This record gives sequence, C-alpha cells and structure tokens, in this order.
Amino acid sequence: MPTAPHAVDANTVDLWRFDEGAGQLTADSAGALNTATLGASSAADAADPAWVAGYPFPNLGPTATPTNTPLPPTATNTPAPTNTPTPGPSPTPTNTPLPPTATNTPTNTPVPPANSALTFDGANDFVQAARSVSASRFTVEAWVRPAAANANGIMLAEADDNNGWSLELDAGRPILWLSTNAGWQGVLYPTTLPAGQWAHVAAVYDNGAVRLFVNGVATTPATVGATLRITPSGLRMGGVPGYAYFAGALDDVRISASVRYTANFTPPATLPAVDVDTLAQWAFNEGAGQSVADASANARTGTLGASTAAGADDPVWGAANR
Repeated sequence: MPTAPHAVDANTVDLWRFDEGAGQLTADSAGALNTATLGASSAADAADPAWVAGYPFPNLGPTATPTNTPLPPTATNTPAPTNTPTPGPSPTPTNTPLPPTATNTPTNTPVPPANSALTFDGANDFVQAARSVSASRFTVEAWVRPAAANANGIMLAEADDNNGWSLELDAGRPILWLSTNAGWQGVLYPTTLPAGQWAHVAAVYDNGAVRLFVNGVATTPATVGATLRITPSGLRMGGVPGYAYFAGALDDVRISASVRYTANFTPPATLPAVDVDTLAQWAFNEGAGQSVADASANARTGTLGASTAAGADDPVWGAANR
C-alpha cells in the first residue's frame, strides 16, 4: 500500500492527483497537459462526479475537506423589492381670489437609516467590486446575520475554480477556503452562527498560518500552503455562480493587507478609520441606490448586482439594527 502520493518519473505518461477539491477541471501532473474535465463540459451538471476527501496518506498533515457545496437553485428572476418612496399628497389649490393659484405641498421623502445593511436572498443576489488581495497575507472581516441555521453559502470571495480565497458558511460554520501552492484547503470554525443574529466574523491568512474569529473569539491556529494563488477575478459578496449563494445580511466589510488580529478581541461596533493597511472597506450606509462606497484610498466602489441598473440580482437595503 503506498504511503505517499505517486511521484512523477520517466515512465509516467499521465498522472491526475485530483487535489483541486472543487471546480470542473483536474490537472495532469505529468506535464503532458492532458487536463481532464468533469462530466460532459466545463459547466457543472448532473454528469459530474462529486469532490470528496482523498486518501489520508500518513504524515502529510491536515488536508482540505471539500464541502461539496450544492449548486444554487435555478434563479426565478423574482423582482427584488425596491425602496420606492411613497408619493406625498397632490398639490392642493388655494382659494385665492382671481386668478386662482395652485400651491404645491412638499412630499415627505424617506430618509435612509443612519446604519444600513444589505440583505441577500440566497438565490442570486450579489455585490461586485475590484479585487483587493494581491499577496499571501490578509485579513477579511464582516458583520454577518444568516437567515437560517446550518446554511451553506459564499459570503465574500475573490476566487475562480483554481485560485483565490473564499469566506463561506459550511452547515452554518464559518470556513476560509484558500487556493495555495498545496491546492485548495479550508479552515473551519468549530461552532455554527445562530440564525437571525448578527455575528462578527474575521479570518486571517499569513503566509500559511490561518486563524478564524467569531465575535472576537479565536480558533486554534491552522497551517496550510504558504503561497496564495492570486485570482484575476474581482470580489463577490453574496455568492459566485456555480456555488451556493449566501442568504442573510452583511454589514461593515473590511479587507486588510495585514494581520489585524492575533488573539481574542472585542469586535468593533463600527468600522475603524482607514489606515495604510486598509485595502477596502464598505460601511453599507448609503441606504439606497446601486453602489456602495469604499472608504479606503483605493476607491473600490461596489455595484449591486450585475449592472448599475436595478435588477433581480440586487441585494435589498435595510436598517442594520445591530
């Protein structure tokens, strides 16, 4: 019985290790470039085999456990509710002697809440922005309110099938997935987030060292590959096509180029002032509209849905009530 993965030698024609852990392709390690495709095409379908944990070779340390995230349900294109102001009373003419003059009564325009958040439907809602992470050290954090217990879904990700990182919920537990020189690996927080309650979630990656925090309480440190495979894809909040979308609310998202937390801490009630390590941060306090402003100097403005026009894939504005 082999005690280590097969090594490539002069007699190796093809060798597929299946270490990707996700996606539609598996690479040929023998250098023959015979990349294999799952199922009939590069799109996910019922003919694809499912990713699972591989054979546990001794002394290789922790390996990532694929979550086999179910494909998202077919979007129903249900129009997202919009915050339409209620029209005020019609102009009321005054009984002024000749000639009569109409006087317009001002309408009561709704004022957005001072601290707002975005709610995602778990089907196709998302926010897109330019990529922030470009090195093997970063911290990503946000306030999260899941709509249901034990749910799956991508909250924040800069990833494609083979590169990047993704902060998700796996059966209600936060997990940070990283594509490194060791392939896709995940570090899982041990407890679930309660449905309908706000929780501060933070994840730190520092050249192979990983730590997750929920409401400032840290996990045991974990070790993964030391070099992050940077994706050319931008940031997605709420979901990525082909994977489960997040159902719930997000608020105060911050991505930093440094290790923000090394031990238990008190989560910030509001976003701190930006500094030289702030790659991007979005407070979501606009309360309306199709964009969210990045307070950092990088100006990575986020767009609700696929375009600047309102659509069924837009998350919904509402008061944060944290």
